[in-house]
Amino acid sequence: MLDEFVHEPRVAYFTMDIEVVKRLAGDEHLNMTRLALNLSEYVNGVAKRHAEVSKAMFPGYRVHAITNGVHPHTWTAESFRALYDKLETVVLPLYYGYGGDPGAWIKVMKGAISKNASYFNSHRMMRRYATEAYIR
Repeated sequence: MLDEFVHEPRVAYFTMDIEVVKRLAGDEHLNMTRLALNLSEYVNGVAKRHAEVSKAMFPGYRVHAITNGVHPHTWTAESFRALYDKLETVVLPLYYGYGGDPGAWIKVMKGAISKNASYFNSHRMMRRYATEAYIR
């Protein structure tokens, strides 16, 4: 492991007795992770999976999962929150084929294209016509 070092009795470990350090950080090697786990009041992983892996690597320690990011509901406008909610509850499940219908995303996209493509094409054509015929 990268965080293990050989105990050297001549080195003062934070003015702690070498036997105390060995008890907290490992008998054979100075394990910095184990030392930190033993000296911390609260241990967290930066994600749920990170906490699970840490618990498996270091059984016997309470590792909490926290999010290492921002909480969108506290910093976004209501319109963006509604958009994010729609993406999470409608668009992403369709895209990934949840609900047993892997073709649902294609159906939604075909519907959206059939409704919107003509508007964008007509709009672009009218703008081009007005620009070229009248504004030059």
